[in-house]
Amino acid sequence: MKSVQQSDLGVIVPVYNRPTLLPDALESIVNQSRVPAEVVIVNDGSTDETGDVIEAWMAANRQVTDIKLLTTENRGVSAARNAGLRGLEKHEYVAFLDSDDIWPALFVERVLPRLQDSVDAVAATANAQKRDEGRGVVVSEPTELLAIDPFQYMFRYGAGIASDTIFRSSALHASGWFDPELASGEDAELFLRVALQGSWLHEPSCCVIHRYSDGLRNEPGHLSRLSDERLIGWNEIYERFLREHGRETPDFRGLCRLLSSRWRKAGFDYHRRGDAGVSRLCFGRAIHWNRLDLRGYWGWLRSRLS
Repeated sequence: MKSVQQSDLGVIVPVYNRPTLLPDALESIVNQSRVPAEVVIVNDGSTDETGDVIEAWMAANRQVTDIKLLTTENRGVSAARNAGLRGLEKHEYVAFLDSDDIWPALFVERVLPRLQDSVDAVAATANAQKRDEGRGVVVSEPTELLAIDPFQYMFRYGAGIASDTIFRSSALHASGWFDPELASGEDAELFLRVALQGSWLHEPSCCVIHRYSDGLRNEPGHLSRLSDERLIGWNEIYERFLREHGRETPDFRGLCRLLSSRWRKAGFDYHRRGDAGVSRLCFGRAIHWNRLDLRGYWGWLRSRLS
């Protein structure tokens, strides 16, 4: 058994048909300098050898920490994460690690104390890197804006930070978990509600690796394959949040302007595709959220004349 210090942290690893990538993700958990107290792997109805890979890995690592396997029907990442959350309510802290991501060895040791030392904080996030496995390209993604204004961050960049973050369990439960009905944007929808519960912290000293390649980009539902229709779905998530909770945020008008710019961008994208009707609707939403958006008015007029 490895000589390591454990932490009161439960980790959820959802996976669907990732037999090659999954072992490195799981190894990065048990190789932590502070190993989580419990790991729940949720096999979301995999149809390949992923289940066999999980069983073999669990057999080799049972002495390191408490490891559980949940096997469910294929219902998507939100339902898989929620299934894992149901079994981790006893832990004060919860983290998620997607099967194509890798934690650095000091992730828990560096990020968890930030959360433990701040009673008002609901989450703490490390930096991230996107690594193209095929071409060897690495792109850094600093997340320090989260500590300044998590709402601004998520409206600007989305919320692909699940694997980079440790959450206070009570904040996740109070926020109502992930919405399994959403085809995309489920991270942003939940994390915006989590941010209403308290402050968000940033730990710059370690960096989580997000692996991607042409093969991963071709997977159904991968972010780079999202259609314009699904990106519109993200804007609708932000709209719902502003209607229900916008006045609770520190910069409601700033978020309105950001949402307006997102709708305006969608309008120009649809205009380039020759879909004047949807383009006009998008520009109309841009104007709704920012009456001073002159480019939105110009785009709307141009779509009317098309």
